[in-house]
Amino acid sequence: MQDILKTLYGDAVNEDNLATFHEELGKRFVAKADFNHRGEELKSLREQMSAMEAELQHCRDEAKEAISLREALQEERKNMADYIEKESQKQLDAAVCRRLEAAGAKSLPAVRALLNMDGVTLENGTLNGLDEQLWELKKENSYLFDDKETFVQFTSPAATGSSVVSREEFQKMGYMERLKLKREQPELYQKMQTNRR
Repeated sequence: MQDILKTLYGDAVNEDNLATFHEELGKRFVAKADFNHRGEELKSLREQMSAMEAELQHCRDEAKEAISLREALQEERKNMADYIEKESQKQLDAAVCRRLEAAGAKSLPAVRALLNMDGVTLENGTLNGLDEQLWELKKENSYLFDDKETFVQFTSPAATGSSVVSREEFQKMGYMERLKLKREQPELYQKMQTNRR
């Protein structure tokens, strides 16, 4: 390098100028080994950045999918709750209609219109709050019901002060009274059924 400079500039190149030249050259230029090393580092960093961007995009896609799945799950839960509510209402309506038919209602819509359905519930296949209303309705509006059926108001043996039912009392009980006895005192009901045979 020194020979080339002396050929170009002649005697103007001396040791001092040459030292200054080398110093300035070091400031403005990078050695090839350093340049190659930095190039490899840059390439490696770009590959890492590309991999991170791909992973970030994958995470974004998964997050979007998770959000859409969460929304779909909430929608399904809402649909299930609506379905359960509708099915419960259908079962309640069917049980009320069966009970009204059993009570001898001439016009189901007319009798239903006079009932307070807010007080009627269906629990484990048992209607609660309807028989009392039917009893009052039959007393006040007997023309809405057939005369064939005599409506039985529930009275349990426990209500009369006696928890023991004789065979004769059991024979005199109507269907609804027996059903209530079966629910309230299943052992006694089984015993009476066995004795009846």
